Amino acid sequence: MKCEAREHEMAERITELDLRTNDKLYLVNNVKLEECRVCGERAIEPGISEHIFNMIKS
Repeated sequence: MKCEAREHEMAERITELDLRTNDKLYLVNNVKLEECRVCGERAIEPGISEHIFNMIKS
């Protein structure tokens, strides 16, 4: 996968993600995502982001 901002190669990582919604902060551990090594842009697969949002709603 290439970075949308700079067209550099992205690397797969498992990391912590902080998500702010409705004036609340959620810290989600062990999130699989792609991250640009140059600019830091991150991309999460749609299925993973849907799973995270479903966890927050419940």
